Amino acid sequence: MKCLILSGALLASGLTAVHAEEVPVRGVIRPASEAVLSTDIVARVLQLPQREGESFAKGDLLIKFDCAVQAAEIDAARSVLAAAREVFRGNEELASHNAVGKSEVRASRARMDRADADVKAAEARSRDCEIAAPFGGRVVETMIHPHETSRPGEPLMKILDDTNLEIELLVPSSWLVWLKTGTAFRFSVDETGKAYSASVSRMGGAVDPVSQTIKVFGIFKTKPQEILSGMSGAAAFNVPNG
Repeated sequence: MKCLILSGALLASGLTAVHAEEVPVRGVIRPASEAVLSTDIVARVLQLPQREGESFAKGDLLIKFDCAVQAAEIDAARSVLAAAREVFRGNEELASHNAVGKSEVRASRARMDRADADVKAAEARSRDCEIAAPFGGRVVETMIHPHETSRPGEPLMKILDDTNLEIELLVPSSWLVWLKTGTAFRFSVDETGKAYSASVSRMGGAVDPVSQTIKVFGIFKTKPQEILSGMSGAAAFNVPNG
């Protein structure tokens, strides 16, 4: 067995692991999940409890808006629904005494259903008044500040899940004859100057036909506290002779 690492330059030239020694396989540390948060409402930011670099748990409040306008819209929609419901019930009572036609009953029922839909739509919009964390992680960047007003679709905050970091590697496709899920390797991180134990967690879905490489993803056996997403380094595998 030889301890080998494979570099992008040699990958591009078609040189395989068995033809060279001490050639680095470069890799990048990435989060398992990341997201850029936005909203569909126009509202003023009241709170940003988490600052850039701070950690949060799933369900924690990340952004809170001043939604007085949205609350007023809900109240107005509920009032219209209550009135439409009374008209419908009155028409049903009148229809039982043949005092109003069936068409009027159907029309009042349709108006009530429309008012009910308006209430549900207003309530759905109000749910964007508070944005909770979809997963546990860390704030990477905030693009808006307290007292500023949001715009529909504009990015507000970038977050990532740093509790489940992955190592993304590019290895020769010829390694697929022996490289499997669970294969152990050592990953030396440039920024820390340390090497960490890791293993292959999953394989890419396709081989690049030009470079004859495939993406491989690994996980640390124990997540180091000093490791951050975006750090890079080199992976060392024990490559069989052949």
